[in-house]
Amino acid sequence: MPLPKIDAPVFELTLPVSGTKIKYRPFTVREEKILLIAQQQKDVSTISSSIKQVVQNCILNDVSIQQVPTFEVEYLFVRLRATSINNIIKLQIQDPDFVPTEEQSVFAVDIEVDLEKVEIDLSREADSIIKLNDVYNIKLKYPTYDDFDKIDDEELEKEKATDIAFDMIGNTIESIYSSGGDEVFIFSDYSKSEKREFLESLSSKNFADIQKFLSAAPAISYTITYLNHANEERTRELRGLIDFFTFV
Repeated sequence: MPLPKIDAPVFELTLPVSGTKIKYRPFTVREEKILLIAQQQKDVSTISSSIKQVVQNCILNDVSIQQVPTFEVEYLFVRLRATSINNIIKLQIQDPDFVPTEEQSVFAVDIEVDLEKVEIDLSREADSIIKLNDVYNIKLKYPTYDDFDKIDDEELEKEKATDIAFDMIGNTIESIYSSGGDEVFIFSDYSKSEKREFLESLSSKNFADIQKFLSAAPAISYTITYLNHANEERTRELRGLIDFFTFV
């Protein structure tokens, strides 16, 4: 007689920026093991791959996280962790006000984070429409894991850092369109060389506006309040999943 199968509860969540509706189950011991291994390696690439794998494993409807903005995948992972284990996590941060001595190199502070209160911070969000001139505009989109995966390890070894940066910026351009709307150019339809030539033709201001959009991208955020070594109250923002990753 086969062993019984344990049915997992099903949860629903609407991602706050893209509006994507997600059905998911809590992660199991199998997924928790994947996360623990990644945590022990302390490698950003391994952590990112593990999170993608775990989140995709737990999604039950037809949604590919490769097409979802990275910050929403991180938000989903936080919700998934709260559902699967506990919404309260314990972290330890170093007091930046502490001056190391011969007897003590750091002063650690224990804190608790309620994952159900972690939100996506949109306060720094920049305009996704860049005006190139009186005729054309660029529409930008937030990077997805698919965009990052387009730059593989072989490419990283062969190309210069500036070329890789150009490629990443190119991946965030959704389209170029005329002010009247009668001309629309879907950027992904063009070859790498055509994209590169277009990017190199932009003015310095145009390029800076695109970089501003990327640097102001939303991120998961949580503000903590703690007492430093001198018993003085301080606040600190945890921003981006790497700040939270010790909670696996």
